[in-house]
Amino acid sequence: MSNFDFLTISIPEVHQNALKAESALRIDAPMAAIYSRITLEQLIDYLYRVRSIPLPYGKVDATLNDRLRNPEFLRLITVPALTTKMHLIRRIGNDAAHGKRITPQAAAQAVLDLHHLLIWAVRYHCPHEINIDPRTVFDLAKVPHIQGTAPKPKTSKELIQLAEELEETRKTHQAQLAQKDTENKALQERLAQLEERLKHTFTGTASTDIRDYDEAQTRAALIDYELEVAGWDIAAKNLREVPVPNIPIRKDGTLGTGSADYVLWGVDGKPLAVIEAKRTKRDPSEGQYQAELYARGLYAQYGVYPVIITTNGADHTLWDKWEHNPNGKPGYPPRAILAFPTRDDLERMHARRNAKSLKNAPISEALVDRPYQIRAVRAVGNAFDEENRRRALLVMATGTGKTRTSMAIVKMLSDAGWVKNTLFLADRIYLVTQAVNAFRGQFKTELSVVNLLTDKNASGRVYGCTYPTIMSLIDQRKFSPGFFDLIIVDEAHRSVYAKYRQIFEYFDSLVVGLTATPKDEVDRDTYALFELNKGEPTDHYPLETAVAEGYLVPPRGINLGTEFLTEGIRYDSLTDEEKEKWDLIDWDEETDEKPTHIEPQLLNTYLFNQQTVDHVINELMTRGHRVENGNKLGKTIIFAHNQNHAQYLKARFDALYPHYGGSFARVITHSTERAQALIDDFSDPQKMPQVAISVDMLDTGVDVPEVLNLVFFKAVRSYAKYWQMIGRGTRLCPDIFGPGAHKQDFLVFDCCRNIEFFNNELATTEGTIQKSQAARTLETTLALLTALDSPGNSQVAEADYQVLRSAVVQQLRGFVCSLNTESPFVRKHLTAVQALSSENVWSTKLDAQSQAHVLSLAELGGNIGDGSPEARTFDLTVRTLQLDLVEGNSAAAAKRLERIRDIAVALTELIDRVPAIEKQKAHLDYVLSEAWNEQVSLARLEAIREDVRGIIHLLPKHERKVFYTDFADTTFESVEAQIQTNTTGTVDPTEFEAKIAHRMRTLMGMAVVQKARDGYALTEEDEQELDAAFVASGEFTVTDILTMHESHPNLGLFLRSIMGMSLEAVQEHLKVFIQEDATEEQIRLVTMLTDALVKHGTVEPASIFGEPYVDTRQLDYTWLGDVAATVQALNQGIPQNT
Repeated sequence: MSNFDFLTISIPEVHQNALKAESALRIDAPMAAIYSRITLEQLIDYLYRVRSIPLPYGKVDATLNDRLRNPEFLRLITVPALTTKMHLIRRIGNDAAHGKRITPQAAAQAVLDLHHLLIWAVRYHCPHEINIDPRTVFDLAKVPHIQGTAPKPKTSKELIQLAEELEETRKTHQAQLAQKDTENKALQERLAQLEERLKHTFTGTASTDIRDYDEAQTRAALIDYELEVAGWDIAAKNLREVPVPNIPIRKDGTLGTGSADYVLWGVDGKPLAVIEAKRTKRDPSEGQYQAELYARGLYAQYGVYPVIITTNGADHTLWDKWEHNPNGKPGYPPRAILAFPTRDDLERMHARRNAKSLKNAPISEALVDRPYQIRAVRAVGNAFDEENRRRALLVMATGTGKTRTSMAIVKMLSDAGWVKNTLFLADRIYLVTQAVNAFRGQFKTELSVVNLLTDKNASGRVYGCTYPTIMSLIDQRKFSPGFFDLIIVDEAHRSVYAKYRQIFEYFDSLVVGLTATPKDEVDRDTYALFELNKGEPTDHYPLETAVAEGYLVPPRGINLGTEFLTEGIRYDSLTDEEKEKWDLIDWDEETDEKPTHIEPQLLNTYLFNQQTVDHVINELMTRGHRVENGNKLGKTIIFAHNQNHAQYLKARFDALYPHYGGSFARVITHSTERAQALIDDFSDPQKMPQVAISVDMLDTGVDVPEVLNLVFFKAVRSYAKYWQMIGRGTRLCPDIFGPGAHKQDFLVFDCCRNIEFFNNELATTEGTIQKSQAARTLETTLALLTALDSPGNSQVAEADYQVLRSAVVQQLRGFVCSLNTESPFVRKHLTAVQALSSENVWSTKLDAQSQAHVLSLAELGGNIGDGSPEARTFDLTVRTLQLDLVEGNSAAAAKRLERIRDIAVALTELIDRVPAIEKQKAHLDYVLSEAWNEQVSLARLEAIREDVRGIIHLLPKHERKVFYTDFADTTFESVEAQIQTNTTGTVDPTEFEAKIAHRMRTLMGMAVVQKARDGYALTEEDEQELDAAFVASGEFTVTDILTMHESHPNLGLFLRSIMGMSLEAVQEHLKVFIQEDATEEQIRLVTMLTDALVKHGTVEPASIFGEPYVDTRQLDYTWLGDVAATVQALNQGIPQNT
C-alpha cells in the first residue's frame, strides 16, 4: 500500500516518481526531495495539457518557476497555500539537485506537500471519476521500511548527476506526450470531453473545497526554509520546540515549563535568539510578550539574554533588548526585519552589548583635525550611544571633508567594538571608486577595503558599492541582513529615500548619511530616512560658516544675459534676412510646420545659436579668473544641457581660439571614452584641459581645488544639484596666483537665471519624485478596476464591463503572481502577495485592504505585463483612456484618442513593409475611421491594446532634429549677482532660535500665537503674554527674552518666519486678488504666494515682480503693486481692527 495509490488510474504518468519520493523518505532525504520536485514538474506539465494553458512567453523550454508564476496557470489556484507548497517543493528539490544538504524534516515536508497537491489535482483536474475523501491525510505508516541493509545515500556528485538524467528523461517524455497529443485524434476528443466535464466540476471549487491544506504546517515550512537560507541547521535537536523551565504558563502566574518555537544557539552553546511564531494573519508583534518570557527563562539558565524574534512566516520583528546588561543600557525598541539573521549576525549583535562607550572614544587626528569635523564625529557617537539612535545625518557643505569625516567615524566605531563590516554607498561609479581609493590610502592593511563593483566575491571590512548593484546583490542573497554593522550614505537626499529605501529596510545596521543639502519635504524627506525631525540633523556645518572660518572660499555670481537666453527667439523679432534663413530650415519633414517662437528653456537643447554661445565663451575668457600672471584661464567647468550642446561648445571654443590646438577645452561626459583619464588630466594643474565641458558628470564628487570658474549654461531646478554644482569651486587652493596669493573666491557665470531662482525662498521647495511607469500603470489599472466596480458606472455596457474587468483582473493578478517570493524585497510584502494570489479576491469588488495591498506592491518595481518598453507605454496610454471613458472625462479622453490615432497613422505607413503590422490592419483601419472618436467601446479598446501592443516596438525611434543658427543676439551687460548661501528652512540657524521654535510649537493653542500666524500685528500686551509663557517654561531667562526682542523687533514677523502662516488666513487676505475675472497667471501667482507664506511665513515683496513667480509681460503692474503691498502688510502685521 502507498499513499499515492490513487494515482494509478487518475494521473498514472506521475505515479512512479511519486512512489520513488515516498520510498526514499526513510533512507535518503535528498532523493526524496529530488523525486518530489520531478513529480511536481510532471504534474504541472499534465495540468498545462489538460487545461490547454499556453506556455509563458510561448517558450517550450519555460522553467518550472516560470510555469508556476504564469498568470494563466494561476487561474486554477483558488487556495493560496497550494502555490506556497509548490514553491517549497521546487526550492527543496533544487537544493537537493545542487548537492546541498537536505534534512529528513525538509524532505518529509516536500513529500507531504506533494500529497496535498496531488489530491487537489485529482479532485478537480482529472478525467476519471475518482472517489477520494478530501480529508485524506498522508500516512507515515505506509512509507515502506527497508529490509536488511539500507542502501547507502547518494553523494552530492551522484545526486547532481541523477537530477540531470531525470531532467533529460522528463524533457524527452514531455516531447513524446506532445507528439502523441497531436497525432492521436481519439485522445484529442477525449480531452475535449474532459474540458466540458471539468467546466461543471470545477465551478465554485473555492467555496466547496473543504480540504484542510494545513496552513500552520505550511507556515512552519516557510520559517524553516528562511532559517536554512540564513545558514541554520533546522535538523539540529535543540532548534525547535525547545523546553524552557520556570516561566509563567498561566494567567495567574503559575510557573512551569514552556516550549519555545525556535532557539538559535551560538557556537558556545549559549542562546543567541528565541523565535516565537504566530498565525499568518496575525501581527508578529503579538508574540513578543510570550517570547520575552522565554528569553527571561533562557537567561536564567544560561546567563545570556537572547535576541527576541517574532514572526508569522511572512513578517518578522526583532527586539534587541539588553536586559541585565552591565552597562545599564536598555537596548533597542522592536524593529521590522526582512530576513532572519545568521549566527555571525547575532554573535556581533551580542558583542555590541559590551562595546566601549563612545562618549569619550578617541577620534583619529590623522583623519580629522578641524574642530567641526571632530564635532561631527562626536555627534554621531553621541547619537548612537547616549541617544540610542540607529541612524544619523551629517549636513556638511561641499568641500568640508565628508569622506574623511566618514573614515574617522568608521575608525572610532571599529576601535570601540561597535562595527566590524561597513558599506559605503554612492550613486555613481566614480564616486564609489574615489571613496574606495581614499579608504585604502588611509587604512592600508588596518581595514581591508573591497570595491563591489569590480569584485563581488572579495571579503574585507569596508565595502564600496552603488545603490543598484547592492540591490542586485541583496536579491541574490549575497549578504545577510546583519552582515553590515554600518552603512554610510554619500550625498543622501530624497531620491535615495524614494528609490532605494528597500536597501535600508533589508540591512539591519547603523546608518550615517552625508549631505550638503537636506530637504524639508514632508512626505519625501531626507530626514525621514534617518528617523530625524525635519530641520534637525545630527550635526551641520553650512557653507557660510565654513567660509567665515576660512575653510572654504565663497562664490561670486555673474549674470550673463542675452535676449535669446532671456526671451527666446521670436520670428517676428528677426531681420528680413534672418527670417529667410528661418524659413529655409527644415523644421518638420512631415508637416512642414515652422515655429514662431523658440522658448528660452528650449534654447541649447536642440537649437544652438552661434552668437549666443560665442558671447558666453568670450565673456568667460575675458572676465574669468586667470592664472600664470593672467596669461591663462583658470580651471573651469561648464555645465552643458546635453551631449549635443557640449559638443557644440567644444567646436566653438576651437573655432574662436584655434591657437590652443584643440586641447584647451574638452568634453567630459558619460559618453566620453576614457572619461576618467580626462578627469585626471583636468585635476592636474600642469596638464590640459583647462576647461571641462560636462553633462551631469562633474556636478558632484570631483574635487579639483584649482577650479576658479563655473559656467551654468543650463537651467537647474533641483536645490540639491544646484549646491552640488556650486560646491565644485569652494575648495581652498593656496598660492594659485603666485606665492602668498591664495584663492579667495570663484566665479559662477550664470546664463540661465539660476542664481535668481535659488535666491528666492520658494526655490527651496522640491517637487515630487516621478513615479516609475510600472507604478503608474499599476495605480491606473487599479483605479480602472475600482471605477468599473463602483455604483456610478451604469453607463458602461454589460458586455464591455465583463470583457474589460476580466482583462484588468488578469493583468493585476498576473503581476502579483509573477513576483519572486524568494526575493527579500518581496518577502516584506508576502502577506499582500499571498492574499492577492487567490482568484476569489478578484471575483468581487476589491475591499479597502486589498486595494491597499495592491498599491503597496508599486514600490517593488517590475513590469506590469510582458513585452517591450514601448508595449508597456501603450498599455498605460490605453488604460488611462479607458479610465477617462469610464469616469466620463471626455476632454482627457479626446486627447488620448488622438494620440492613439497618431500611432495608428505611423504604423499604417509601414503596413506594406512589415507583415506583423499588416496582420493588425483591421484594428488600424478602425482607429482611423470616423467611428473611433464617436463610438469606440471599452471592449474594442481592450482588443486593440492586446493586439497592437505587440507591434508598437516596430515604430522607428524618434530622434529630435538638431538645428544650428547664427542670428544676431542682443547681449546684456554682465553684472555681479549675490549668491545667497543662507540655508534657513533647511536647518535651524542657531540653537537659541531652535529653542524658540520648539517652545512656540508647544504654545500653538494660545490665542496670541494664532493671532501672529493669521498675519495680525501683536500689541504690547500680546508680547508681554508671550514673554511670560517663555519664562514660565523654565527654558528662558529674562535676559533671553530681552535678547529675542533686540534681535527681532517685530516679534510677530519672527514667529511667522518660524511657524509659517495659517492657510485659512492667507487665503482670506489674498482672496480679493482672485475674483471671477482673474486670469490664469494671476491665479497661479496667488497660489504660489499662498504656498510660500504658509511655509515660510514671509515673502520679500520685490520678488513678486520676477521669476519664478510670474512672467511680468502677462500681468498688470498696478495689480502686482497691490499684491506686493498686501504681502508687505502681512510681513509687518496687519492691525487687528482693519
